[in-house]
Amino acid sequence: MVLTTHYMDEAEALCGQLSIMDRGRVLATGSPQELIRRYLPGAVIELGAEVPLPSDLELPALVRVERSQEGAALISSRLEETLIGLVNWAREHSQPLPGLRTRAATLEDVFLHLTGRSLRD
Repeated sequence: MVLTTHYMDEAEALCGQLSIMDRGRVLATGSPQELIRRYLPGAVIELGAEVPLPSDLELPALVRVERSQEGAALISSRLEETLIGLVNWAREHSQPLPGLRTRAATLEDVFLHLTGRSLRD
């Protein structure tokens, strides 16, 4: 069976194997969990747009920072270490961390990582 969808949560729930395509090109193929482990190991720390993160931010176990109009997603290979480093950075810079939340990476995060754009573009 072939299912075509723009809803990554639907694809993650229904598909055993999938391919992520963008502009007619296959970017990645595998099970949802394989793709998440391959491209976004660890967890995501989300922050609101009002947190002015420096472009050279260095935190323990931080893999990368992905910015958007809504804020920033910090991809971490070891959530606790990155979170402690972020809290220490915020304390040193007297910076509140509104909107902070943590979560596991999703297939939508993988799509955004691979394409560099949102599903709404």
